[in-house]
Amino acid sequence: RTEKIDGKWWLVDPDGRLWWSHGPLRVTPSSGVTPINRREYWFEWLPPRDSAEGEFYTTRDELLWPSYEKRGVTNTFDFSACNIARKYGPDWRTIWADLAHRRLASWGCNTIANSSDRGICLMDRTPYCDRFELKCRPIEKAKGVWWPFRDPFDPGFREEVRRQMELHAREMADPWCFGFFVDNELEWGGETSLGEWTWASSADQPARIEFVRRLKAKYGSVPDNPSKEDFREFSLALCEEYFRSVREEFKRAAPHKLYLGCRYAGGFPKKFALAASAKYADVVSFNIYRRDLSDYAWWVKAFDKPVLIGEFHSGALDRGPVSPGIVHVKDQSERAAVYRQFVTSALRNPLVVGVHWHQFSDQPTSGRFDGENLQCGWTDVCDTPYREIIGAVREMGASMYRIRWGDGK
Repeated sequence: RTEKIDGKWWLVDPDGRLWWSHGPLRVTPSSGVTPINRREYWFEWLPPRDSAEGEFYTTRDELLWPSYEKRGVTNTFDFSACNIARKYGPDWRTIWADLAHRRLASWGCNTIANSSDRGICLMDRTPYCDRFELKCRPIEKAKGVWWPFRDPFDPGFREEVRRQMELHAREMADPWCFGFFVDNELEWGGETSLGEWTWASSADQPARIEFVRRLKAKYGSVPDNPSKEDFREFSLALCEEYFRSVREEFKRAAPHKLYLGCRYAGGFPKKFALAASAKYADVVSFNIYRRDLSDYAWWVKAFDKPVLIGEFHSGALDRGPVSPGIVHVKDQSERAAVYRQFVTSALRNPLVVGVHWHQFSDQPTSGRFDGENLQCGWTDVCDTPYREIIGAVREMGASMYRIRWGDGK
């Protein structure tokens, strides 16, 4: 559960102890899956498909694989898993899974965050959370970076939440799983956009049918062109229906898990979307790529709800892939310093109950499904830890409760 104590929000574990979530996303041996369709010539070496290393044409990251399929990418090679197999031998899966848990404990982490290998999570050695995306009917004209906004007035919306909960039934019943994010970095537009997108959709769009019903109830007849205020009101109604429907179905299936919100992109969502999330989610989640959270003191006045940082990172060009990530720093030493800076600022924010680093291992130099090839890992594609940032992770893991409680630096 969550609880506010002496003005600070906390997570509380099943034994009643205060807990602050600290760990990486994407704890998986398959961080280095890269497309090779029509670009085999990029690589100096690829193994024959019938060789022992040919299996790495088919290993994949289960959460992100739909994003490859969505783009028609079916021919891939998993360089990270291939390197891990070279390093640890035929029993590489078992060895690496065990090593992941031992490393995280050694590094001062208490969480495997979402988008990680399910089998590793279900070993029940490190607390974990996960996420799923809804794949039901979208609002026809809605925009989206990852997936379009789903229609919460469609009967299939709640059915899809239930279906996803059933797909993750084992995690929902697992006491080591503390919660789920539902969806990721949705496109909310401006304060009238959801209403405008709905109005521009087909007449059989369930959200549009609901919008028409409300307009008729308000005016006695349906106007040819709703007003800006009409669009604003229905945008808010869509947000309310989205978060309320997800919460009700989530809590019906998993009353003892935390609904961790939708991972807002950037940290400055429109107020109408933020208000609905704070009303229905157990935790409001943000993916924030900054050096620290000094710009987010406004949260305290805007809402009183626990916050989880779903993603943050930094990268440099002195080692690893040739793209430094969203927060570009000079070198690995500065990367470590920025880690301390960010986590310390989070610990001092009374709303924040945890931070999750994106991601455990570097991305492939030749890019994943969307071309991302970031030096953002705690380990490189050959499974070698970056000692500088690991030192910072250990330091923060050892001091985070003193800092959070107010006795540390």
